[in-house]
Amino acid sequence: MPFPPSEIERLTDLQRARLLARDQAAMDALVRAWEGVESAVERDMLVAAERARLRGYTSPADLHNDRRYRDLLAQVRAELTRYGHDATDTITDAQRDAARAGLTDAQDAIAAQYDGRFSRLPIEAVTNLVGILGDGAPLREVLVDIDPRIDDRLAQSLINGVARGKNPHAIADEMGTVFGTELLRFLTIARTESIRAYNTASQQQYKDSGIVTGWQRRETKDRRCCTACLVMDGTVYPVDTAWHDHVNGRGTMVPVLDRVPPRQTAWEWFETLDEVTQRDILGDRRFELWVGGYTPTAFARTTTDPIWGASLGVTPLRDLV
Repeated sequence: MPFPPSEIERLTDLQRARLLARDQAAMDALVRAWEGVESAVERDMLVAAERARLRGYTSPADLHNDRRYRDLLAQVRAELTRYGHDATDTITDAQRDAARAGLTDAQDAIAAQYDGRFSRLPIEAVTNLVGILGDGAPLREVLVDIDPRIDDRLAQSLINGVARGKNPHAIADEMGTVFGTELLRFLTIARTESIRAYNTASQQQYKDSGIVTGWQRRETKDRRCCTACLVMDGTVYPVDTAWHDHVNGRGTMVPVLDRVPPRQTAWEWFETLDEVTQRDILGDRRFELWVGGYTPTAFARTTTDPIWGASLGVTPLRDLV
């Protein structure tokens, strides 16, 4: 039987909802700005597709010998660089708002469990979280660094379309889809880094408070929750343990003082689901391993990513069996 929501759980659920709403607003702004980038290149993609069909191009080398196609690539790179600068401003603002909210939300979460005075960090203490990635790299430097593979992917998309006899509009649409994968990179960085700033600011406040002894991982109890987050929800860490999550993670932390507030964990919620849903979330093989006696935490591991730092992830099946 699940525990009724405690005051701290209701408070942190509200804080999480506000965090995700701010995150979505930043994502929406990035998507709206991307529409202008697409508009700037879509006409030239159509022209490139028409020329490739008319001239019978059969390889990327044919394209790279075409001046108009080289002009298209130059425009693509220019638009991506411009967008990278604009996205940096949007994401930096989101990080700043998230860090401030992480600090004040942490103070409110402590106050909800403790009536006395405690050390409160000033807003200025979390300014170092803004404008950088998890590994300390400057955000702008990363966002304007164009993936060199975009040239080859666009060329291959165009040549494949010509080879299959597609019309120029269909080919241009496929090129647009390839180009659109660049937006996913920006959105991934935006979500990952704003939520990291929020949680890191919270952890700094917990550590500085003088009364918080640890923090508890809080994950969303829904079917979108990945297996690693599902099994690690509710885990309590020492207060000086840095926040770590996977790319696009939605987890947050709750301060632990003298006791851990009782609550239904994500795994306990998972155990209430029907078998079809459980298999859908875990996958058939992990479901069978769990039923066969595997401890759920075996499905999660922490690795070090060169960009994102310490990252929570799902243990590959090859490492389980």
